[in-house]
Amino acid sequence: MTIKTTLITGKLNDTSDRALKENISDLGDSTYTLNQLKPRKFDWKRDEASNTDLDNQVGFIAQEVEAVNSNLVSGNEGEKVIYTIGLVAIAVKTIQELSQRVADRDAEISALEDRMYKIEQRLI
Repeated sequence: MTIKTTLITGKLNDTSDRALKENISDLGDSTYTLNQLKPRKFDWKRDEASNTDLDNQVGFIAQEVEAVNSNLVSGNEGEKVIYTIGLVAIAVKTIQELSQRVADRDAEISALEDRMYKIEQRLI
């Protein structure tokens, strides 16, 4: 396999119209899935003709992603690719879950501060 660097300018669009989809449902707990992924640093193997800087890259290893969620990977061994927009959806869902947890904790802290204030007022 030859790795080639291609410059892409403009917009990268992922077909996403509701009219093209069926069986639409919310993602489940994505925090667990996201925590299983292993972001990696790596250097691409290069052939003799390559003059592109392929060192110090970041990303994922398809086989590792496939072990977590096989729907995010396609292709045969040696040519596997990752469905990156699927990773984005999982990341967004995880951010939403974590945001809700922060909001819940903020409400708990506020309630505890309220209780503490009332207790302090009784002691004065």
